[in-house]
Amino acid sequence: MRQFYLSYSIYETTSRKFVLSWSHYLKLIRIGDPDERNFYEIECAANNWSLKELHRQFDSALYERLASGRDKKGTKHVSKKKP
Repeated sequence: MRQFYLSYSIYETTSRKFVLSWSHYLKLIRIGDPDERNFYEIECAANNWSLKELHRQFDSALYERLASGRDKKGTKHVSKKKP
């Protein structure tokens, strides 16, 4: 719970609806880079990823592959959106 609070501020937790399961958030709060964490959270919600799919995408370094590709601004833009 403490790590969740540190990852998602109190202002964010009271004003926002969390749509993923607690298991998803347990995986997401372990991601140190806030942009990367937001990217995976947005993609999970938009594409209805299961926890297994989230693990698979994270382990395959989807964020890094997209960030190092041609559309760097697009990847950063997705990670800056609010889920």
